Amino acid sequence: MNSTKRSVILILTILLIPSPVIAGGVGENHIFFDLSTEGFFGLQSRGPAGFSELAEDLESFGYIVNDNFMSNSNFGYLAEPSLHESDIVVIINPKRSLDNIETLYLMNFVENGGNLIVICDSPDSVFNSNLILDPYDIYFKREYLLNTHVNISSNKSINLGYSIPLDEWEVYTGHPKEFDENPLRLKGISEVSRDLFSEEISGEEYTILMAKNFQQGKVIALGNKDFLTNYRFNENKELLYFILNYIECEDEEGMQGLSYNPSELYIPLKDGKISFVGLSLENKNNKSAAYVSVEIPGILKDVVVPVESNFTIGPDEILDLNFPCQNLSSEYWYIKTKIALKVRYNEFSEPCIYKIPIEVVRK
Repeated sequence: MNSTKRSVILILTILLIPSPVIAGGVGENHIFFDLSTEGFFGLQSRGPAGFSELAEDLESFGYIVNDNFMSNSNFGYLAEPSLHESDIVVIINPKRSLDNIETLYLMNFVENGGNLIVICDSPDSVFNSNLILDPYDIYFKREYLLNTHVNISSNKSINLGYSIPLDEWEVYTGHPKEFDENPLRLKGISEVSRDLFSEEISGEEYTILMAKNFQQGKVIALGNKDFLTNYRFNENKELLYFILNYIECEDEEGMQGLSYNPSELYIPLKDGKISFVGLSLENKNNKSAAYVSVEIPGILKDVVVPVESNFTIGPDEILDLNFPCQNLSSEYWYIKTKIALKVRYNEFSEPCIYKIPIEVVRK
Protein backbone atom coordinates (compact mmCIF):
# COMPACT_ATOMS: atom_id res chain seq x y z
CA MET A 1 0.00 0.00 0.00
CA ASN A 2 1.34 3.43 -0.88
CA SER A 3 1.66 5.94 1.92
CA THR A 4 -0.42 9.10 1.81
CA LYS A 5 1.29 12.39 2.55
CA ARG A 6 0.37 15.74 4.07
CA SER A 7 2.17 18.73 5.56
CA VAL A 8 1.83 20.76 8.74
CA ILE A 9 3.61 24.00 9.54
CA LEU A 10 4.83 24.63 13.06
CA ILE A 11 5.52 28.22 13.99
CA LEU A 12 8.52 28.48 16.31
CA THR A 13 9.83 31.72 17.67
CA ILE A 14 13.45 31.70 18.74
CA LEU A 15 14.08 34.47 21.28
CA LEU A 16 17.82 34.85 21.39
CA ILE A 17 19.32 36.27 24.56
CA PRO A 18 22.92 36.59 25.76
CA SER A 19 24.15 33.26 27.13
CA PRO A 20 27.08 30.86 27.05
CA VAL A 21 26.77 27.48 25.34
CA ILE A 22 23.89 25.57 26.88
CA ALA A 23 23.16 21.85 26.72
CA GLY A 24 20.34 19.86 28.20
CA GLY A 25 18.07 16.87 27.70
CA VAL A 26 14.57 15.53 28.06
CA GLY A 27 14.90 13.63 31.35
CA GLU A 28 18.07 12.00 32.65
CA ASN A 29 19.40 8.45 32.56
CA HIS A 30 22.56 7.11 34.16
CA ILE A 31 24.74 5.13 31.75
CA PHE A 32 27.59 3.01 33.16
CA PHE A 33 30.37 1.61 30.93
CA ASP A 34 31.91 -1.38 32.69
CA LEU A 35 35.72 -1.73 32.70
CA SER A 36 35.88 -4.70 35.07
CA THR A 37 35.43 -7.18 32.22
CA GLU A 38 38.75 -5.91 30.79
CA GLY A 39 37.75 -5.46 27.15
CA PHE A 40 37.06 -1.72 27.27
CA PHE A 41 39.50 0.91 28.47
CA GLY A 42 37.40 3.94 29.30
CA LEU A 43 35.63 6.93 27.81
CA GLN A 44 38.19 9.66 28.33
CA SER A 45 40.68 9.07 25.50
CA ARG A 46 40.51 11.75 22.79
CA GLY A 47 42.48 9.76 20.22
CA PRO A 48 40.85 8.40 17.03
CA ALA A 49 40.08 5.07 18.73
CA GLY A 50 38.83 6.77 21.91
CA PHE A 51 35.26 7.38 23.05
CA SER A 52 35.36 10.91 24.45
CA GLU A 53 33.03 12.26 21.75
CA LEU A 54 30.48 9.57 22.62
CA ALA A 55 30.60 10.57 26.30
CA GLU A 56 30.34 14.29 25.51
CA ASP A 57 27.42 13.75 23.12
CA LEU A 58 25.50 11.70 25.68
CA GLU A 59 26.16 14.28 28.40
CA SER A 60 25.06 17.15 26.16
CA PHE A 61 21.66 15.46 25.86
CA GLY A 62 21.21 15.11 29.61
CA TYR A 63 22.57 11.61 30.19
CA ILE A 64 24.84 11.08 33.21
CA VAL A 65 27.77 9.01 31.94
CA ASN A 66 30.22 7.02 34.07
CA ASP A 67 32.80 4.28 33.85
CA ASN A 68 34.94 2.73 36.58
CA PHE A 69 37.59 5.45 36.29
CA MET A 70 35.09 8.30 36.44
CA SER A 71 33.13 6.84 39.37
CA ASN A 72 36.20 5.42 41.17
CA SER A 73 34.44 2.07 41.46
CA ASN A 74 35.78 -1.48 41.62
CA PHE A 75 37.97 -2.32 38.60
CA GLY A 76 38.05 -6.09 39.05
CA TYR A 77 34.40 -6.78 39.75
CA LEU A 78 30.98 -5.78 38.43
CA ALA A 79 29.80 -4.30 41.71
CA GLU A 80 26.16 -4.19 42.77
CA PRO A 81 26.29 -0.44 43.74
CA SER A 82 27.31 0.44 40.17
CA LEU A 83 24.20 -1.36 38.90
CA HIS A 84 21.90 0.24 41.47
CA GLU A 85 23.02 3.69 40.38
CA SER A 86 22.52 3.00 36.66
CA ASP A 87 19.68 2.82 34.16
CA ILE A 88 21.85 1.46 31.34
CA VAL A 89 24.92 -0.78 31.69
CA VAL A 90 27.25 -1.27 28.71
CA ILE A 91 29.72 -4.19 28.51
CA ILE A 92 32.15 -4.18 25.57
CA ASN A 93 34.28 -7.15 24.43
CA PRO A 94 34.51 -8.88 27.84
CA LYS A 95 37.79 -10.73 28.30
CA ARG A 96 36.82 -12.33 31.59
CA SER A 97 33.64 -14.16 32.48
CA LEU A 98 31.32 -13.01 35.24
CA ASP A 99 31.12 -15.19 38.34
CA ASN A 100 27.79 -16.48 39.64
CA ILE A 101 27.25 -13.55 42.02
CA GLU A 102 27.95 -10.95 39.28
CA THR A 103 25.61 -12.79 36.91
CA LEU A 104 22.88 -12.75 39.56
CA TYR A 105 23.40 -9.02 40.20
CA LEU A 106 23.14 -8.33 36.47
CA MET A 107 19.98 -10.43 36.05
CA ASN A 108 18.35 -8.68 39.02
CA PHE A 109 19.31 -5.34 37.46
CA VAL A 110 17.57 -6.21 34.18
CA GLU A 111 14.57 -7.91 35.80
CA ASN A 112 13.90 -4.75 37.82
CA GLY A 113 13.90 -2.40 34.84
CA GLY A 114 17.57 -1.93 33.99
CA ASN A 115 18.87 -2.01 30.43
CA LEU A 116 21.88 -4.09 29.40
CA ILE A 117 23.91 -3.53 26.22
CA VAL A 118 26.56 -6.10 25.27
CA ILE A 119 28.83 -5.17 22.35
CA CYS A 120 31.11 -7.77 20.83
CA ASP A 121 33.32 -7.48 17.75
CA SER A 122 36.39 -9.39 18.91
CA PRO A 123 37.06 -13.14 18.47
CA ASP A 124 38.54 -13.20 21.97
CA SER A 125 35.29 -12.01 23.52
CA VAL A 126 32.62 -14.14 21.88
CA PHE A 127 32.63 -16.88 24.51
CA ASN A 128 32.38 -14.50 27.47
CA SER A 129 29.78 -12.35 25.71
CA ASN A 130 27.63 -15.42 25.15
CA LEU A 131 27.95 -16.41 28.81
CA ILE A 132 26.65 -12.98 29.82
CA LEU A 133 23.78 -13.15 27.30
CA ASP A 134 22.86 -16.79 27.87
CA PRO A 135 20.15 -16.08 30.51
CA TYR A 136 18.40 -13.89 27.91
CA ASP A 137 18.72 -16.44 25.06
CA ILE A 138 20.80 -14.24 22.76
CA TYR A 139 24.07 -15.42 21.24
CA PHE A 140 26.81 -14.10 18.98
CA LYS A 141 27.94 -16.11 15.98
CA ARG A 142 31.21 -15.45 14.21
CA GLU A 143 31.24 -13.84 10.77
CA TYR A 144 33.49 -11.31 9.01
CA LEU A 145 31.69 -8.50 7.19
CA LEU A 146 33.07 -5.73 5.00
CA ASN A 147 31.29 -2.52 3.96
CA THR A 148 28.17 -3.20 5.97
CA HIS A 149 25.13 -0.98 5.35
CA VAL A 150 22.43 -0.85 8.01
CA ASN A 151 18.91 0.44 7.36
CA ILE A 152 17.82 2.53 10.34
CA SER A 153 14.53 3.47 8.68
CA SER A 154 12.85 3.13 5.31
CA ASN A 155 14.83 6.05 3.90
CA LYS A 156 18.02 6.10 6.00
CA SER A 157 20.97 3.76 5.58
CA ILE A 158 24.34 4.13 7.30
CA ASN A 159 27.61 2.47 6.37
CA LEU A 160 29.32 0.77 9.31
CA GLY A 161 32.14 -0.75 7.32
CA TYR A 162 33.51 1.88 4.91
CA SER A 163 36.23 0.32 2.77
CA ILE A 164 38.18 -1.52 5.47
CA PRO A 165 37.66 -5.03 6.87
CA LEU A 166 35.33 -5.03 9.84
CA ASP A 167 34.66 -7.85 12.31
CA GLU A 168 30.97 -8.20 13.00
CA TRP A 169 28.90 -10.87 14.72
CA GLU A 170 25.58 -12.30 13.69
CA VAL A 171 23.13 -12.27 16.57
CA TYR A 172 20.49 -14.96 16.69
CA THR A 173 18.12 -16.72 19.05
CA GLY A 174 18.39 -20.44 19.64
CA HIS A 175 15.30 -21.73 21.43
CA PRO A 176 12.80 -18.96 22.19
CA LYS A 177 11.52 -18.79 25.72
CA GLU A 178 8.30 -17.29 27.03
CA PHE A 179 9.73 -13.78 27.23
CA ASP A 180 10.89 -13.89 23.57
CA GLU A 181 7.88 -12.13 22.14
CA ASN A 182 8.80 -9.94 19.13
CA PRO A 183 12.54 -9.42 19.51
CA LEU A 184 13.78 -6.46 17.51
CA ARG A 185 16.37 -7.27 14.85
CA LEU A 186 18.44 -4.73 12.95
CA LYS A 187 19.97 -6.19 9.82
CA GLY A 188 22.92 -5.13 7.74
CA ILE A 189 23.70 -6.01 4.14
CA SER A 190 27.37 -6.70 3.56
CA GLU A 191 28.97 -6.11 0.18
CA VAL A 192 31.46 -8.87 0.98
CA SER A 193 31.61 -11.36 3.85
CA ARG A 194 33.97 -14.19 4.74
CA ASP A 195 32.88 -17.34 6.48
CA LEU A 196 34.98 -19.43 8.87
CA PHE A 197 36.83 -20.96 5.93
CA SER A 198 37.66 -17.49 4.50
CA GLU A 199 35.48 -18.05 1.45
CA GLU A 200 33.99 -14.80 0.19
CA ILE A 201 30.23 -14.38 -0.14
CA SER A 202 28.60 -11.31 -1.68
CA GLY A 203 25.38 -9.54 -0.79
CA GLU A 204 24.51 -11.48 2.36
CA GLU A 205 22.16 -10.04 4.98
CA TYR A 206 23.14 -10.41 8.63
CA THR A 207 21.64 -9.46 11.95
CA ILE A 208 24.03 -7.06 13.67
CA LEU A 209 21.72 -6.01 16.50
CA MET A 210 19.09 -7.82 18.52
CA ALA A 211 17.04 -6.27 21.30
CA LYS A 212 14.38 -7.83 23.48
CA ASN A 213 12.41 -7.26 26.64
CA PHE A 214 13.34 -9.30 29.69
CA GLN A 215 10.76 -8.91 32.44
CA GLN A 216 10.87 -5.17 33.26
CA GLY A 217 14.15 -4.42 31.48
CA LYS A 218 15.69 -4.69 28.03
CA VAL A 219 18.72 -6.49 26.64
CA ILE A 220 20.58 -5.43 23.50
CA ALA A 221 23.33 -7.33 21.70
CA LEU A 222 25.31 -5.37 19.11
CA GLY A 223 28.03 -6.65 16.78
CA ASN A 224 30.09 -3.47 16.33
CA LYS A 225 31.75 -0.92 18.62
CA ASP A 226 33.82 0.98 16.05
CA PHE A 227 30.95 3.25 15.05
CA LEU A 228 31.13 4.76 18.56
CA THR A 229 34.81 5.77 18.31
CA ASN A 230 35.89 9.39 17.88
CA TYR A 231 37.04 8.62 14.32
CA ARG A 232 33.61 7.45 13.16
CA PHE A 233 31.10 8.76 15.67
CA ASN A 234 29.85 11.80 13.75
CA GLU A 235 29.02 9.73 10.67
CA ASN A 236 27.16 7.01 12.56
CA LYS A 237 25.26 8.75 15.36
CA GLU A 238 21.96 7.47 13.96
CA LEU A 239 22.56 3.94 15.22
CA LEU A 240 23.28 5.21 18.74
CA TYR A 241 20.09 7.31 18.74
CA PHE A 242 18.13 4.33 17.43
CA ILE A 243 19.36 2.23 20.38
CA LEU A 244 18.61 4.93 22.97
CA ASN A 245 15.13 5.47 21.54
CA TYR A 246 14.47 1.74 21.69
CA ILE A 247 15.47 1.63 25.36
CA GLU A 248 13.13 4.50 26.28
CA CYS A 249 10.22 3.25 24.19
CA GLU A 250 7.51 1.51 26.23
CA ASP A 251 5.58 0.22 23.23
CA GLU A 252 7.27 -2.34 20.95
CA GLU A 253 4.67 -1.69 18.24
CA GLY A 254 5.32 2.03 18.47
CA MET A 255 9.08 1.65 18.10
CA GLN A 256 8.73 -0.23 14.85
CA GLY A 257 5.67 1.67 13.65
CA LEU A 258 7.05 5.19 13.28
CA SER A 259 10.09 6.46 11.41
CA TYR A 260 11.37 9.99 11.11
CA ASN A 261 13.82 11.83 8.90
CA PRO A 262 16.26 13.53 9.38
CA SER A 263 17.67 11.88 12.48
CA GLU A 264 18.92 15.25 13.83
CA LEU A 265 17.54 18.79 13.52
CA TYR A 266 19.89 21.66 12.81
CA ILE A 267 18.54 25.21 12.95
CA PRO A 268 20.87 27.91 11.58
CA LEU A 269 19.56 31.36 12.52
CA LYS A 270 20.42 34.62 10.81
CA ASP A 271 19.47 38.06 12.08
CA GLY A 272 16.15 39.23 10.69
CA LYS A 273 15.62 36.10 8.60
CA ILE A 274 13.36 33.07 8.93
CA SER A 275 14.91 29.61 8.77
CA PHE A 276 12.83 26.62 7.67
CA VAL A 277 13.54 23.17 9.05
CA GLY A 278 11.61 20.06 8.03
CA LEU A 279 10.86 16.82 9.85
CA SER A 280 9.13 13.95 8.07
CA LEU A 281 7.18 11.39 10.13
CA GLU A 282 5.92 8.12 8.65
CA ASN A 283 3.36 5.88 10.36
CA LYS A 284 4.24 2.39 9.13
CA ASN A 285 1.31 0.82 10.95
CA ASN A 286 -1.26 -0.02 8.26
CA LYS A 287 -4.12 -0.50 10.73
CA SER A 288 -3.92 2.14 13.45
CA ALA A 289 -3.50 5.90 13.50
CA ALA A 290 -0.55 7.29 15.47
CA TYR A 291 -1.28 10.04 18.00
CA VAL A 292 1.83 12.19 18.26
CA SER A 293 2.66 15.01 20.66
CA VAL A 294 5.77 17.19 20.49
CA GLU A 295 7.41 18.06 23.80
CA ILE A 296 9.99 20.81 24.15
CA PRO A 297 12.58 20.39 26.96
CA GLY A 298 12.71 22.92 29.75
CA ILE A 299 15.85 24.53 28.38
CA LEU A 300 13.89 25.55 25.26
CA LYS A 301 10.55 26.41 26.89
CA ASP A 302 11.23 30.14 26.72
CA VAL A 303 12.81 30.17 23.30
CA VAL A 304 10.91 27.64 21.17
CA VAL A 305 7.13 27.91 21.14
CA PRO A 306 5.22 25.59 18.77
CA VAL A 307 1.72 26.80 17.89
CA GLU A 308 0.44 23.24 17.52
CA SER A 309 2.04 20.29 19.27
CA ASN A 310 -0.43 17.40 18.82
CA PHE A 311 -0.98 15.52 15.57
CA THR A 312 -2.73 12.44 14.28
CA ILE A 313 -0.98 10.47 11.53
CA GLY A 314 -3.22 8.01 9.72
CA PRO A 315 -2.27 4.42 8.83
CA ASP A 316 0.47 4.36 6.17
CA GLU A 317 0.54 8.16 6.18
CA ILE A 318 3.55 10.47 5.93
CA LEU A 319 3.34 13.79 7.77
CA ASP A 320 5.79 16.57 6.94
CA LEU A 321 6.32 19.06 9.76
CA ASN A 322 7.85 22.38 8.76
CA PHE A 323 9.53 24.56 11.36
CA PRO A 324 9.85 28.28 10.52
CA CYS A 325 12.31 29.65 13.10
CA GLN A 326 13.01 33.35 13.55
CA ASN A 327 15.85 35.11 15.34
CA LEU A 328 14.40 38.05 17.25
CA SER A 329 17.66 39.23 18.81
CA SER A 330 21.15 40.08 17.60
CA GLU A 331 22.77 38.29 20.53
CA TYR A 332 24.63 35.00 20.16
CA TRP A 333 22.93 31.78 21.22
CA TYR A 334 23.83 28.13 20.96
CA ILE A 335 21.67 25.23 22.22
CA LYS A 336 22.16 21.50 21.89
CA THR A 337 19.43 19.30 23.31
CA LYS A 338 16.59 16.99 22.24
CA ILE A 339 12.92 17.37 21.50
CA ALA A 340 10.64 14.47 22.38
CA LEU A 341 7.96 12.85 20.23
CA LYS A 342 5.43 10.87 22.25
CA VAL A 343 3.56 8.34 20.13
CA ARG A 344 0.46 6.32 21.06
CA TYR A 345 -1.67 3.98 18.98
CA ASN A 346 -4.65 4.30 21.29
CA GLU A 347 -5.50 6.55 24.20
CA PHE A 348 -4.86 3.81 26.77
CA SER A 349 -1.44 2.62 25.56
CA GLU A 350 1.86 3.64 27.07
CA PRO A 351 3.64 6.18 24.85
CA CYS A 352 6.69 5.37 22.78
CA ILE A 353 9.11 8.26 23.21
CA TYR A 354 11.48 9.29 20.43
CA LYS A 355 14.21 11.78 21.33
CA ILE A 356 15.45 13.77 18.36
CA PRO A 357 18.68 15.77 18.72
CA ILE A 358 18.29 19.47 17.91
CA GLU A 359 21.02 22.06 17.54
CA VAL A 360 20.25 25.79 17.37
CA VAL A 361 23.09 27.99 16.11
CA ARG A 362 23.12 31.69 15.34
CA LYS A 363 25.07 32.31 12.15
